[in-house]
Amino acid sequence: EFADQRGIQYFLFAYIDILGIHRGKLVPKSSVNRLAKEGGYHGRVVFVSSFTDPDMVAIPDTSTLTQLPWKPDVAWMMCDLYSQAGVLFEQSPRLALKRQIERLAKMGNKWVLKSGLEFE
Repeated sequence: EFADQRGIQYFLFAYIDILGIHRGKLVPKSSVNRLAKEGGYHGRVVFVSSFTDPDMVAIPDTSTLTQLPWKPDVAWMMCDLYSQAGVLFEQSPRLALKRQIERLAKMGNKWVLKSGLEFE
């Protein structure tokens, strides 16, 4: 319903890899509900920090849902990465950031971050 009301046809399930590179999979709206529960595209994405790492499951964080203003038929969602056993992937840059934000909150501070989009 959300997608239909806004003309969204695709959802970009995004994550940051171990090198800090934005990666993602474009998911058609017909598959988004199933994949939001199962994770990733066809259930999994590859997140390689070494050649021995297993495939990771990318579960979208719906609180990050953003309709792209330059491509309104696409909505973007940041994902948390899990092992196939359902354990958060410890080397995930997103998890590391969440932990640092929690540390700041415990010290009475607040993290403020804005993205600066640049074009080459």
